[in-house]
Amino acid sequence: MIMKKLLFTLTLLLGLNLSAQDQKAYQLEDGTIRLEQFYSNGQIQQVSYYWGKVGIGTWLKYDEQGNLIAKAEMRNGRPVRIFRYENGIVTIIDRNKRSITQMKD
Repeated sequence: MIMKKLLFTLTLLLGLNLSAQDQKAYQLEDGTIRLEQFYSNGQIQQVSYYWGKVGIGTWLKYDEQGNLIAKAEMRNGRPVRIFRYENGIVTIIDRNKRSITQMKD
C-alpha cells in the first residue's frame, strides 16, 4: 500500500499519465528511489532518482527505439545541467553558468 502511494505521488510530481505508460520503482540500499518508466512497446522511456520527494542524481531519457535523447544532472530537485542528443549534435544547457553549448557528438 505504501509503495502504491509513493508511486502515485511520484507520478503526480512528474506530471505523467499513468494510463500511457508502465512504471517500476525500486528502493536502493541508501534509501534513494529509482523510478523507471516505459513506453507501451516495453522500451525504457526514462530513469530518474529521488530522495524523498526531491529529484537527485542523473536522469536519463530515451526515445522509443532505446536511443539516449537527454540526460539531466539534478540537484535539490532542479536540473543544473541538461544534455540533449539529436542528429549527431549534443546541446548542453548549464543553468549554473547560464550557458548553452552545442557540439558534434
